[in-house]
Amino acid sequence: MTTGQALPAIEAFGRGSAEETARAILDWARQPTGHAPRATLRELETLIAPGGRTVASLQRLACEVAARLGAGDPPLGDRAPIGLGALFLAAAIGGRHRPSDAERLAAAAPAPSLSHWRDLLARHAVLAPFLAMPAADHAISPAPLEEALIVASPLTTVLCRPAARQLVEGTVGAGIDTARRLVSRPHGRAMLSRRMAVPERDPVTLNWRAHVLSQLTLDRVDVVLDTYVTARVTYGEEWDRHVRWATRELCRPELPDEAPLAIVRFFVPLALLARRQADLVRVRPYLTGFGRAIRLAEQYRLTTRIGAEGR
Repeated sequence: MTTGQALPAIEAFGRGSAEETARAILDWARQPTGHAPRATLRELETLIAPGGRTVASLQRLACEVAARLGAGDPPLGDRAPIGLGALFLAAAIGGRHRPSDAERLAAAAPAPSLSHWRDLLARHAVLAPFLAMPAADHAISPAPLEEALIVASPLTTVLCRPAARQLVEGTVGAGIDTARRLVSRPHGRAMLSRRMAVPERDPVTLNWRAHVLSQLTLDRVDVVLDTYVTARVTYGEEWDRHVRWATRELCRPELPDEAPLAIVRFFVPLALLARRQADLVRVRPYLTGFGRAIRLAEQYRLTTRIGAEGR
Protein backbone atom coordinates (compact mmCIF):
# COMPACT_ATOMS: atom_id res chain seq x y z
CA MET A 1 0.00 0.00 0.00
CA THR A 2 1.16 3.53 -0.74
CA THR A 3 0.41 6.94 0.73
CA GLY A 4 0.31 10.53 -0.46
CA GLN A 5 -2.79 10.12 -2.64
CA ALA A 6 -4.95 13.21 -3.23
CA LEU A 7 -8.58 12.83 -2.15
CA PRO A 8 -11.69 14.48 -3.61
CA ALA A 9 -13.83 16.80 -1.49
CA ILE A 10 -16.91 14.81 -0.52
CA GLU A 11 -19.63 15.82 1.93
CA ALA A 12 -19.65 13.46 4.91
CA PHE A 13 -22.81 11.46 5.59
CA GLY A 14 -23.86 8.35 7.45
CA ARG A 15 -21.87 6.35 9.95
CA GLY A 16 -18.66 4.40 9.65
CA SER A 17 -15.80 5.11 7.28
CA ALA A 18 -14.95 4.74 3.61
CA GLU A 19 -12.53 1.99 4.57
CA GLU A 20 -15.36 0.02 6.19
CA THR A 21 -17.44 0.54 3.05
CA ALA A 22 -14.59 -0.74 0.89
CA ARG A 23 -14.12 -3.77 3.14
CA ALA A 24 -17.83 -4.60 2.88
CA ILE A 25 -17.54 -4.59 -0.91
CA LEU A 26 -14.40 -6.74 -0.77
CA ASP A 27 -16.19 -9.31 1.39
CA TRP A 28 -19.22 -9.26 -0.92
CA ALA A 29 -17.07 -9.66 -4.02
CA ARG A 30 -15.69 -12.96 -2.72
CA GLN A 31 -19.24 -14.40 -2.88
CA PRO A 32 -21.27 -11.87 -4.90
CA THR A 33 -24.84 -12.90 -4.17
CA GLY A 34 -27.64 -10.37 -3.82
CA HIS A 35 -27.09 -6.64 -3.98
CA ALA A 36 -23.66 -5.15 -3.46
CA PRO A 37 -23.61 -3.28 -0.12
CA ARG A 38 -24.16 0.48 -0.03
CA ALA A 39 -22.67 2.59 2.73
CA THR A 40 -20.87 5.79 3.68
CA LEU A 41 -18.00 7.66 2.07
CA ARG A 42 -16.99 9.43 5.29
CA GLU A 43 -13.35 9.67 6.37
CA LEU A 44 -11.79 9.12 2.96
CA GLU A 45 -8.36 9.35 4.53
CA THR A 46 -8.89 5.83 5.89
CA LEU A 47 -8.47 4.54 2.33
CA ILE A 48 -4.89 5.83 2.26
CA ALA A 49 -3.81 4.02 5.42
CA PRO A 50 -6.07 0.95 5.58
CA GLY A 51 -5.98 -1.34 8.57
CA GLY A 52 -4.82 -4.94 8.66
CA ARG A 53 -8.31 -6.42 8.26
CA THR A 54 -8.92 -4.47 5.07
CA VAL A 55 -5.53 -5.30 3.60
CA ALA A 56 -6.03 -8.98 4.40
CA SER A 57 -9.51 -8.96 2.84
CA LEU A 58 -8.16 -7.40 -0.35
CA GLN A 59 -5.31 -9.89 -0.54
CA ARG A 60 -7.69 -12.83 -0.05
CA LEU A 61 -9.99 -11.59 -2.79
CA ALA A 62 -7.12 -11.01 -5.22
CA CYS A 63 -5.67 -14.46 -4.46
CA GLU A 64 -9.00 -16.22 -4.99
CA VAL A 65 -9.70 -14.42 -8.27
CA ALA A 66 -6.16 -15.11 -9.49
CA ALA A 67 -6.75 -18.82 -8.84
CA ARG A 68 -10.12 -18.80 -10.65
CA LEU A 69 -8.61 -17.01 -13.65
CA GLY A 70 -5.57 -19.30 -13.72
CA ALA A 71 -3.21 -16.34 -13.26
CA GLY A 72 -0.60 -18.44 -11.48
CA ASP A 73 1.39 -17.74 -8.34
CA PRO A 74 2.58 -15.04 -8.18
CA PRO A 75 -0.29 -13.67 -10.30
CA LEU A 76 0.90 -13.08 -13.86
CA GLY A 77 4.46 -13.32 -12.57
CA ASP A 78 4.20 -10.17 -10.44
CA ARG A 79 5.24 -10.19 -6.77
CA ALA A 80 4.83 -6.44 -6.24
CA PRO A 81 2.41 -5.34 -3.49
CA ILE A 82 -1.18 -4.42 -4.29
CA GLY A 83 -1.75 -0.66 -4.37
CA LEU A 84 -4.60 1.50 -3.11
CA GLY A 85 -6.55 1.60 -6.37
CA ALA A 86 -8.73 -1.44 -5.63
CA LEU A 87 -9.82 0.10 -2.30
CA PHE A 88 -10.82 3.36 -4.01
CA LEU A 89 -12.89 1.40 -6.52
CA ALA A 90 -14.50 -0.72 -3.80
CA ALA A 91 -15.46 2.36 -1.78
CA ALA A 92 -16.86 4.04 -4.90
CA ILE A 93 -19.03 0.98 -5.58
CA GLY A 94 -20.26 1.03 -1.99
CA GLY A 95 -21.07 4.74 -2.22
CA ARG A 96 -22.83 4.53 -5.59
CA HIS A 97 -26.12 5.84 -4.17
CA ARG A 98 -24.32 9.21 -4.18
CA PRO A 99 -23.16 8.86 -7.79
CA SER A 100 -21.33 12.15 -8.26
CA ASP A 101 -19.27 11.58 -5.11
CA ALA A 102 -18.61 7.95 -6.06
CA GLU A 103 -17.56 8.96 -9.56
CA ARG A 104 -15.09 11.52 -8.22
CA LEU A 105 -13.66 8.93 -5.86
CA ALA A 106 -13.22 6.39 -8.66
CA ALA A 107 -11.52 9.06 -10.79
CA ALA A 108 -9.19 9.86 -7.88
CA ALA A 109 -7.89 6.29 -7.67
CA PRO A 110 -4.12 6.04 -8.18
CA ALA A 111 -3.33 5.71 -11.87
CA PRO A 112 -2.96 2.05 -12.90
CA SER A 113 0.40 0.79 -14.13
CA LEU A 114 0.88 -1.95 -16.71
CA SER A 115 4.01 -2.91 -14.80
CA HIS A 116 2.02 -3.92 -11.70
CA TRP A 117 -0.13 -6.84 -12.78
CA ARG A 118 -1.00 -8.02 -9.29
CA ASP A 119 -2.50 -4.61 -8.61
CA LEU A 120 -4.40 -4.69 -11.91
CA LEU A 121 -5.81 -8.10 -11.03
CA ALA A 122 -6.96 -6.81 -7.62
CA ARG A 123 -8.83 -3.94 -9.30
CA HIS A 124 -10.49 -6.39 -11.66
CA ALA A 125 -11.40 -8.67 -8.74
CA VAL A 126 -13.34 -5.78 -7.18
CA LEU A 127 -15.00 -4.50 -10.34
CA ALA A 128 -15.94 -7.64 -12.28
CA PRO A 129 -18.62 -8.91 -9.84
CA PHE A 130 -20.19 -5.46 -9.74
CA LEU A 131 -20.42 -5.25 -13.54
CA ALA A 132 -21.94 -8.75 -13.59
CA MET A 133 -24.87 -7.74 -11.34
CA PRO A 134 -28.35 -7.85 -12.95
CA ALA A 135 -29.33 -4.77 -14.91
CA ALA A 136 -31.90 -3.77 -12.28
CA ASP A 137 -29.11 -3.38 -9.73
CA HIS A 138 -27.32 -0.92 -12.02
CA ALA A 139 -30.26 1.47 -12.07
CA ILE A 140 -28.81 3.18 -9.00
CA SER A 141 -25.31 3.36 -10.48
CA PRO A 142 -25.41 5.75 -13.46
CA ALA A 143 -23.27 5.10 -16.51
CA PRO A 144 -20.66 7.81 -15.70
CA LEU A 145 -19.73 5.95 -12.49
CA GLU A 146 -19.40 2.60 -14.25
CA GLU A 147 -17.31 4.24 -16.95
CA ALA A 148 -14.97 5.82 -14.38
CA LEU A 149 -14.56 2.44 -12.69
CA ILE A 150 -13.70 0.69 -15.97
CA VAL A 151 -11.20 3.37 -16.97
CA ALA A 152 -9.42 2.78 -13.65
CA SER A 153 -9.17 -0.99 -14.27
CA PRO A 154 -7.28 -1.84 -17.50
CA LEU A 155 -7.58 -5.58 -16.95
CA THR A 156 -11.36 -5.25 -16.73
CA THR A 157 -11.26 -3.39 -20.03
CA VAL A 158 -9.58 -6.38 -21.65
CA LEU A 159 -11.53 -9.17 -19.99
CA CYS A 160 -14.96 -7.47 -20.03
CA ARG A 161 -15.22 -4.34 -22.17
CA PRO A 162 -13.89 -0.79 -22.52
CA ALA A 163 -15.83 2.21 -21.32
CA ALA A 164 -18.79 3.10 -23.55
CA ARG A 165 -17.26 6.43 -24.54
CA GLN A 166 -14.11 4.65 -25.75
CA LEU A 167 -16.20 2.25 -27.81
CA VAL A 168 -18.21 5.06 -29.41
CA GLU A 169 -15.13 7.14 -30.18
CA GLY A 170 -13.03 4.16 -31.20
CA THR A 171 -10.32 5.12 -28.72
CA VAL A 172 -9.64 1.53 -27.65
CA GLY A 173 -5.97 1.34 -28.56
CA ALA A 174 -4.94 1.26 -24.89
CA GLY A 175 -7.12 -1.79 -24.34
CA ILE A 176 -5.50 -3.60 -27.27
CA ASP A 177 -2.05 -2.68 -25.94
CA THR A 178 -3.01 -4.08 -22.52
CA ALA A 179 -4.20 -7.31 -24.16
CA ARG A 180 -0.89 -7.67 -26.00
CA ARG A 181 1.04 -7.07 -22.79
CA LEU A 182 -1.17 -9.51 -20.91
CA VAL A 183 -0.51 -12.42 -23.27
CA SER A 184 3.23 -11.87 -22.85
CA ARG A 185 2.99 -12.37 -19.07
CA PRO A 186 3.32 -15.76 -17.36
CA HIS A 187 -0.11 -17.47 -17.59
CA GLY A 188 -1.53 -14.42 -19.40
CA ARG A 189 -2.00 -16.14 -22.74
CA ALA A 190 -4.08 -18.96 -21.27
CA MET A 191 -5.99 -16.55 -19.02
CA LEU A 192 -7.07 -14.36 -21.92
CA SER A 193 -7.96 -17.32 -24.15
CA ARG A 194 -10.10 -18.95 -21.47
CA ARG A 195 -11.97 -15.73 -20.75
CA MET A 196 -12.61 -14.90 -24.39
CA ALA A 197 -13.85 -18.45 -25.06
CA VAL A 198 -16.74 -18.30 -22.57
CA PRO A 199 -20.13 -18.26 -24.40
CA GLU A 200 -21.82 -14.87 -24.38
CA ARG A 201 -24.76 -13.15 -26.07
CA ASP A 202 -24.18 -9.57 -24.99
CA PRO A 203 -23.39 -7.69 -28.23
CA VAL A 204 -21.02 -5.17 -26.62
CA THR A 205 -18.94 -7.93 -25.04
CA LEU A 206 -18.88 -10.08 -28.18
CA ASN A 207 -18.00 -7.17 -30.46
CA TRP A 208 -15.12 -6.23 -28.15
CA ARG A 209 -13.82 -9.80 -28.11
CA ALA A 210 -13.99 -9.96 -31.89
CA HIS A 211 -12.02 -6.72 -32.14
CA VAL A 212 -9.34 -7.92 -29.71
CA LEU A 213 -8.96 -11.26 -31.48
CA SER A 214 -8.84 -9.65 -34.91
CA GLN A 215 -6.01 -7.38 -33.74
CA LEU A 216 -4.15 -10.37 -32.31
CA THR A 217 -4.33 -12.17 -35.67
CA LEU A 218 -1.65 -9.70 -36.77
CA ASP A 219 1.03 -10.89 -34.34
CA ARG A 220 -0.35 -13.48 -31.89
CA VAL A 221 -2.16 -16.09 -33.98
CA ASP A 222 -1.37 -18.63 -31.25
CA VAL A 223 -3.60 -16.75 -28.78
CA VAL A 224 -6.44 -16.52 -31.30
CA LEU A 225 -6.33 -20.22 -32.11
CA ASP A 226 -6.09 -21.11 -28.41
CA THR A 227 -9.28 -19.11 -27.82
CA TYR A 228 -11.32 -20.93 -30.45
CA VAL A 229 -9.95 -24.35 -29.52
CA THR A 230 -10.88 -23.67 -25.90
CA ALA A 231 -14.32 -22.48 -26.99
CA ARG A 232 -14.81 -25.71 -28.97
CA VAL A 233 -13.46 -28.15 -26.41
CA THR A 234 -14.94 -26.58 -23.29
CA TYR A 235 -18.12 -24.89 -24.51
CA GLY A 236 -18.81 -26.44 -27.90
CA GLU A 237 -22.45 -27.38 -27.34
CA GLU A 238 -23.38 -23.97 -25.96
CA TRP A 239 -21.65 -22.15 -28.80
CA ASP A 240 -23.47 -24.44 -31.26
CA ARG A 241 -26.78 -23.36 -29.73
CA HIS A 242 -25.75 -19.71 -30.05
CA VAL A 243 -24.78 -20.17 -33.71
CA ARG A 244 -28.01 -22.02 -34.55
CA TRP A 245 -30.03 -19.27 -32.91
CA ALA A 246 -28.11 -16.58 -34.79
CA THR A 247 -28.68 -18.46 -38.05
CA ARG A 248 -32.44 -18.55 -37.47
CA GLU A 249 -32.55 -14.87 -36.53
CA LEU A 250 -30.58 -13.83 -39.60
CA CYS A 251 -32.95 -15.79 -41.86
CA ARG A 252 -35.95 -13.75 -40.78
CA PRO A 253 -37.33 -11.26 -43.33
CA GLU A 254 -36.97 -8.28 -41.02
CA LEU A 255 -33.67 -6.63 -40.24
CA PRO A 256 -31.84 -8.48 -37.43
CA ASP A 257 -30.90 -6.83 -34.18
CA GLU A 258 -27.29 -6.65 -33.01
CA ALA A 259 -27.24 -9.84 -30.90
CA PRO A 260 -27.15 -12.45 -33.72
CA LEU A 261 -24.77 -10.28 -35.73
CA ALA A 262 -22.43 -10.08 -32.73
CA ILE A 263 -22.38 -13.88 -32.41
CA VAL A 264 -21.35 -14.17 -36.05
CA ARG A 265 -18.86 -11.34 -35.67
CA PHE A 266 -17.14 -13.23 -32.84
CA PHE A 267 -16.07 -15.84 -35.41
CA VAL A 268 -14.76 -13.36 -37.99
CA PRO A 269 -11.13 -13.61 -36.75
CA LEU A 270 -11.28 -17.40 -37.11
CA ALA A 271 -12.72 -17.04 -40.60
CA LEU A 272 -9.90 -14.64 -41.50
CA LEU A 273 -7.30 -17.17 -40.37
CA ALA A 274 -9.06 -19.98 -42.25
CA ARG A 275 -8.97 -17.83 -45.38
CA ARG A 276 -5.23 -17.26 -44.98
CA GLN A 277 -4.50 -20.94 -44.33
CA ALA A 278 -6.76 -23.19 -46.37
CA ASP A 279 -6.00 -26.32 -44.34
CA LEU A 280 -6.29 -24.61 -40.94
CA VAL A 281 -9.42 -26.48 -39.86
CA ARG A 282 -8.15 -29.79 -41.22
CA VAL A 283 -4.86 -29.64 -39.31
CA ARG A 284 -6.66 -28.53 -36.13
CA PRO A 285 -9.51 -31.04 -35.86
CA TYR A 286 -11.08 -29.40 -32.82
CA LEU A 287 -12.02 -26.44 -35.02
CA THR A 288 -14.11 -28.50 -37.45
CA GLY A 289 -17.11 -28.02 -35.17
CA PHE A 290 -17.10 -24.32 -35.98
CA GLY A 291 -17.54 -24.89 -39.71
CA ARG A 292 -21.04 -23.40 -39.71
CA ALA A 293 -19.86 -20.33 -37.78
CA ILE A 294 -16.98 -19.80 -40.21
CA ARG A 295 -19.36 -20.04 -43.17
CA LEU A 296 -21.71 -17.50 -41.58
CA ALA A 297 -18.81 -15.12 -40.98
CA GLU A 298 -17.77 -15.48 -44.62
CA GLN A 299 -21.36 -15.03 -45.83
CA TYR A 300 -22.07 -11.82 -43.94
CA ARG A 301 -18.54 -10.38 -44.16
CA LEU A 302 -18.93 -8.39 -40.96
CA THR A 303 -16.21 -6.02 -39.83
CA THR A 304 -14.67 -6.21 -36.36
CA ARG A 305 -13.65 -2.56 -36.37
CA ILE A 306 -14.80 -0.34 -33.49
CA GLY A 307 -15.81 3.30 -33.76
CA ALA A 308 -13.49 5.86 -35.28
CA GLU A 309 -10.43 3.64 -34.84
CA GLY A 310 -11.59 1.45 -37.70
CA ARG A 311 -12.31 4.24 -40.17
